[in-house]
Amino acid sequence: MHLVEFFLYVLYMICLIYFATFPMQLDTTVPGYVDYIVALGLLQTMNMRYVMQEMHNHYLSPLDSTVTIWNILDILVYGLVLLIGLIYFSFIAVDTADTAQRSNAVLSELLQSFTAFAVFFAIFKVLHFFRPFKATGIFVAMLIAIVIDILPFMVIFLVVVAAFVLGFYFMIPVALQPWNQVSL
Repeated sequence: MHLVEFFLYVLYMICLIYFATFPMQLDTTVPGYVDYIVALGLLQTMNMRYVMQEMHNHYLSPLDSTVTIWNILDILVYGLVLLIGLIYFSFIAVDTADTAQRSNAVLSELLQSFTAFAVFFAIFKVLHFFRPFKATGIFVAMLIAIVIDILPFMVIFLVVVAAFVLGFYFMIPVALQPWNQVSL
């Protein structure tokens, strides 16, 4: 059963990566627009299967589906894919000449960002399927333990980096030319 779920999830990731390879253009006149809609529809269908499975698992055993890294990854991936579909289909529904020009670039960048994060988190979710195997389960557990141990240090490190970034940002004069136009 575990291998079947693994192969279904790999198929889901292939659909997600295939969808991510399309240019993020919100234009109904672009060639390949139908392929984009079909890929998004297939991705949303598979996404709903996983959402329903998660809801069913939570209904059967609400105490077992506590907050774990794997459940957080599930929520992130499935939520982002659902959000991608909602943004895309809602844009198509209100596609007019005035709004298309102004919001096309912004929504394209937003869709590209959400798709990138969905692919990133989906690939991390693959680690969940390596846990039951003796050869790989130890490394997955070790990686999670390292991330948990280093988390307090990373919080302090990010505060220090933010202090330096903001300090140098305010120290540099506003009149300074952009870096690509600085003459020596």
